Amino acid sequence: QPFPAGDYVTFRGKNCLCQRCTEPVSPSNQIHHPSNCSGCGRDIKNGQALLALGGQWHLGCFKCKACRRILSREYINKDGFPYCERDYQNQFGVKCEACQRFITGKVLEAGERHYHPSCARCSRCGKMFTEGEEMYVRGSTIWHPNCKDNRRTEESCRSPGNVSETTEV
Repeated sequence: QPFPAGDYVTFRGKNCLCQRCTEPVSPSNQIHHPSNCSGCGRDIKNGQALLALGGQWHLGCFKCKACRRILSREYINKDGFPYCERDYQNQFGVKCEACQRFITGKVLEAGERHYHPSCARCSRCGKMFTEGEEMYVRGSTIWHPNCKDNRRTEESCRSPGNVSETTEV
């Protein structure tokens, strides 16, 4: 059935359930939600609201905190505020040391450096590093321990740890 105006909607995987189907309403468990917009604080009178970040928003009030453009699709939550992807990346994003593009998804970290998994390559043999693999670092150059081109430099520049993999939001 069509969603009644003002009702909450529950997403379960690919299914979208109305309030009636997730919690049958009876006189004893009638659900009441505040009707103030989380953006402007005014009442939401026509029943149409966007539910995000734990609150209700007028459709025109759900804006990127940085650029103030209305967000109608994807957004990134940072400290309870919505951001468009561009502004989030510009303010909080992590750039890949090799390609200088922002990293979303998995990140390979080598000391203070961050890489897309496909960008973390040995500067001597060209092969990709794998999670947990040991590496040597000097400046922006990284290499495998078994790529013995300059052993004396390797011993003085050995990275304090192994490659670790994390996920960047």
